[in-house]
Amino acid sequence: MQHPVLETSTHGNAIHWEGEACEILRASPSAKNIQLVCCYFPFQHPDTPLGILSSRRTENFLTDVDVLGLHRAEETLRRIATECNSCSWDWKWSIPFASSTMGLTIAANDTDKYLSTFASKVTFMALERKACGLPSRVAEDAFGGLNHVRDLLIYRFNHLGASKEDYEAVGKV
Repeated sequence: MQHPVLETSTHGNAIHWEGEACEILRASPSAKNIQLVCCYFPFQHPDTPLGILSSRRTENFLTDVDVLGLHRAEETLRRIATECNSCSWDWKWSIPFASSTMGLTIAANDTDKYLSTFASKVTFMALERKACGLPSRVAEDAFGGLNHVRDLLIYRFNHLGASKEDYEAVGKV
């Protein structure tokens, strides 16, 4: 089996990786290989690998793989699935307006702080899954949220008379 990272990242390959990963989960005698596949999490949904591991356990097919190894693999799958789906963008949040009480610098700093905090919640695994064509709600929310901020700024510049030059000047500081 060729390592998934060595192949081109396209949606077609994500399906290919999932098929190969499922085959390893079904047939591999190595708990280490099973754990490695689970760490990469090349699955569209966690139910697929969890079902395979569960059936291996219940069918008493464990003559060559220890139960603890399968249990660790299941824990890894659940943890990664939770991480990839745990964070969402607050669609009620809006970029603070600069006003006489809140200058542009304060508004920009508040925006930067919020966006940095949000971005720090996106795990590398979530970004990796999205790049490989696999679902990742965290990454999708992050990209959607950043597009939302861009759209709000464009609206302010085009329809509310906000000065783009003033915002750009603050950004250079």
